[in-house]
Amino acid sequence: MRRKVPRVSKVSQVPREWERETRDTLSRGFTLIELLVAISIIGILSSLLFVSYTSIQKNTRDTQRKSDLKQYLTALESYASANNSLYPIYGSVIDVNSGLCGELSEFLKNECLQDSRVASGWPNYKYRSDASGIKAGLAARLESGPLSAGMQAKWWVACTNGKMKEIESVSTSPNVGGGAINSECLR
Repeated sequence: MRRKVPRVSKVSQVPREWERETRDTLSRGFTLIELLVAISIIGILSSLLFVSYTSIQKNTRDTQRKSDLKQYLTALESYASANNSLYPIYGSVIDVNSGLCGELSEFLKNECLQDSRVASGWPNYKYRSDASGIKAGLAARLESGPLSAGMQAKWWVACTNGKMKEIESVSTSPNVGGGAINSECLR
């Protein structure tokens, strides 16, 4: 059914029935349902953004950890070159900052590198060598990525033999980093 359009002689004149319809529509505003739908959509979108933002932060920190271990490996190679091809000898796993950092200070470009989350209880980088100082390795606990069933943590292991690998473990204990170094670097 077609609507009958009244004729208007001047452009500025609007038929009264249209004027009434427009006024009623504009004064009505939004219904409560429309507002709730809009607010819930905004909430869902903001939660998705928050989740992806935290994921990006974790990936960024993990990339920094891997980069830090590469810098430590470079410093270890420089140390070994100056010390008859031997790495600093530590028979058990240690925090990098508790001893190794002092020995490598002249070979590190920056100050002692440490995990950005150490202050919040996150384990720092780990180091271990064999008893003779011929082999050594470093480990850093990672934050991002899915874990296999029954696994609790991921570690990035960097060895002086050139091997770099991500390893899953059943424990979040900092000593697990030393176990990962043993299994990948000191065999």
